[in-house]
Amino acid sequence: MNNLAMLLNNFRYKMIGTFVGADNEPNIQKSTGKVFYHPVALFKDICLEDGTPVIDKYWFNYVTGLRRLGKLEPGTRLSFFVYCERNRVIVELNKDEFGLMDSLSVPTNFERIDGSVGEPVPVEERPMSGYIFVKNKQKNTVFDERQQWYVDQYMEWKHQNPRQTEEDLENFEVVKSEKLSRRSKERFIVVSKVTGEILDTGDDRKGYTSVASAYAGFDYKMKYLNPRIRYRRRCAKRFLLQHGDFDKKLMDIFDEIDNKGSWEGFMIFDEKIVEYLLNDEGYNDLEFKAKDLYEAWNTL
Repeated sequence: MNNLAMLLNNFRYKMIGTFVGADNEPNIQKSTGKVFYHPVALFKDICLEDGTPVIDKYWFNYVTGLRRLGKLEPGTRLSFFVYCERNRVIVELNKDEFGLMDSLSVPTNFERIDGSVGEPVPVEERPMSGYIFVKNKQKNTVFDERQQWYVDQYMEWKHQNPRQTEEDLENFEVVKSEKLSRRSKERFIVVSKVTGEILDTGDDRKGYTSVASAYAGFDYKMKYLNPRIRYRRRCAKRFLLQHGDFDKKLMDIFDEIDNKGSWEGFMIFDEKIVEYLLNDEGYNDLEFKAKDLYEAWNTL
């Protein structure tokens, strides 16, 4: 079933779909022949908000907003916003004829229908690809050198975020605080499952207003108060200040996307462009990640 043709071109729709699973899509860089992977997510039974069927199955980029929802189990229902795009494509075997191809693009605002909270997974793209390689690994599967590089990125993430792995998540939980709660306002805190020790009571020490905000707040503290991550960000800022030509190139790309809508196939200015440019210009073995440089460029 494919009812994409009924949708208006370049119109933003709210849709609902069921998560099926994730995989990594390979892309070959033309200048070097090097293979890069980015995570994609398969959805099924996609429909409009009112229940009108749209398409049986569809692969979306596993975007940051989706990764921030944490681990997704097959069958999880999610809502999201997405654009319908109708593009002209050259008909195969006849270069003088054109056809129309409908697609769903720029998925945003992902939310779980049931409001549940998943175990944290990497928010950055490369560790997420490694996470997917590990989770999808079949018995006796051997990763090639390039795939292993992504797996190593995930293992580094696990090392830097010891409380953000599946194995360690069971060591703490969010519970209601009887001491901080009031009759009309429940408050939640993070405690150790093993010892019962209070690990986090919120920024104002008055507790979190919901279970979801408690998990998100604790997740933020574990990630952004990490010394290794702060070191990477300092390295990224130094690089940007020492490479004015790279800074100018990013500004030119931003302007081109803003004025023309795209740059070499990229329609959104984000860390993917920074990663592409770093690889294209031969900046390897850096002490920071593309996302660190992207954030530095947006904050300096």
